[in-house]
Amino acid sequence: MSPIAWGIAFIVVAVLMLLVLGAFLVMRPVHLAGDRLSKVSG
Repeated sequence: MSPIAWGIAFIVVAVLMLLVLGAFLVMRPVHLAGDRLSKVSG
């Protein structure tokens, strides 16, 4: 692949990751598996 193609691919992956992060923050998941220990001990 050419350097331009690698750059475009990297930008596409970075944009997708930002979209996923934004969706994750908008949903604000509260009930995750890691939270169970803090609720049991607290």
